[in-house]
Amino acid sequence: MIYNKEIIERARKENAFLVFLHPQRTGGSRLKKGLYELLGRENVYSQQTIGKDRYKNLDELREGDLSSSTRVFAGHSDFCVPKIDRPVYYFSTVRHPVLRMRSFYAYCKEKEGHRLRQLAQENNFVDFFRHGRQVAPKYFSNLQCRRLASTQKLGKLKRLVEKSFLGIAEIGELQKLIDVVAEVLHGDVDVDVPIPAKLEEPSPTLNEADQLVLSHNQEDLALWRMVKEGHL
Repeated sequence: MIYNKEIIERARKENAFLVFLHPQRTGGSRLKKGLYELLGRENVYSQQTIGKDRYKNLDELREGDLSSSTRVFAGHSDFCVPKIDRPVYYFSTVRHPVLRMRSFYAYCKEKEGHRLRQLAQENNFVDFFRHGRQVAPKYFSNLQCRRLASTQKLGKLKRLVEKSFLGIAEIGELQKLIDVVAEVLHGDVDVDVPIPAKLEEPSPTLNEADQLVLSHNQEDLALWRMVKEGHL
């Protein structure tokens, strides 16, 4: 995990607003449950708490959309600075790009109403990836870097982390991240984040499908390694 002590101290201010940038299939839904337990659902702005019809992405969010007690935004929005009257700081989660993509494939197969469900059900993993890049490229090429920095370039992300991020955790370190958020918002509060009983590890040998995914996700791979090693 990467964490930024200077930003953590700044984020302790009562008017600070935290933003959880959630890349799909990186453990973010579990982390959001921890946020709801920590703050109460009414104090977290997310699609699940606000409702799909009222929910706004981060770039559309305004101060009038938030109550005075709302401390956290959580959603599938790319990095931006929202137009609100509070200092904003960020945190996020990441996952090895091959494992994230395999999880996304399984999710799309099962998720009723997902725009890629039919594509996933009718194709093997490799063909799903190849065709998916044509119809919905944002899901398949360096999604994690773009979510955290609005770009596929890791260099910009590193600068943003130094300037604005509390921390970034790999999916196996969700508890460490929620502990940082809890300390910032409430002091010494214990919140347990359930993580999968068995977390896959990336295979040391790459098959053809893995190589295909990584050929289009080199920045995400570098990001995952950076977070796994715990330094910029």
